[in-house]
Amino acid sequence: MTIPLDIPIACESTEAESAQREPLLTQLLGQTEDTRELADGYAFAFPNTEEMAHQLLAFILLERRCCPFFQMEMVFLPHEALLWLNIRGSEEVKQYIKAELLLTPE
Repeated sequence: MTIPLDIPIACESTEAESAQREPLLTQLLGQTEDTRELADGYAFAFPNTEEMAHQLLAFILLERRCCPFFQMEMVFLPHEALLWLNIRGSEEVKQYIKAELLLTPE
């Protein structure tokens, strides 16, 4: 699937959505078990539980309103102990993810 490259990299959330997003983002990213660089973004691993899947889906739905330039995928692999959230986009999006979402430098 090709991602349009002409979507501006700018937050589109309201003040209330931003206030809701920050603690959710901090809480979720604090639970990552692994992070991998992808050619067009990053993959974040989480515990493979039903509760985590619901939390990630809530985050994706909120994040779509804030950052429509992200392509987000939840990946459930067979027999995998981890649940993956892939966030992808253009090179500029990848740099944004690195600056805004990675908790520690690579």
